[in-house]
Amino acid sequence: MTEPHHGAHRASGARRGPLRWLPERTGTEPVTALSALRLRLLLSVVFVPLFLAGTVLFWYAMTQAGPRDVPSHDSWRTLMWIGAGITVLAVADLVIVVRRRATERRRAAARERAEHPDAGRGGAPGPGTGSGPGPGSSPGSTGP
Repeated sequence: MTEPHHGAHRASGARRGPLRWLPERTGTEPVTALSALRLRLLLSVVFVPLFLAGTVLFWYAMTQAGPRDVPSHDSWRTLMWIGAGITVLAVADLVIVVRRRATERRRAAARERAEHPDAGRGGAPGPGTGSGPGPGSSPGSTGP
């Protein structure tokens, strides 16, 4: 039995598993493309406090609502839970962004060390290194 034909013929690198129903990639975007982490960090830092403040305000309005008020106690409670859910999602995104940025920094530092293995370990002698006396010399040595 053959699979449904969706445009181009599937090559030997066809998708397998749960994503097999998706068409093959035809664009030029990288396979490991990431979102703009700085922008996501900025948005999270700005909106987490706003969502939290909104949730608290909805909670306060819920506690002050009387039996015949419009919007009702139940309406305020619904808004409070929606605000709390959005706040939790924004905090989770903030945690993810911070972790990804830390991972990026560690990978960049590891790449830098791999590309320049002698950086910071060799080269011209600095203070306390080399053959002459200095702050790193032994106590019995004499100065110049």
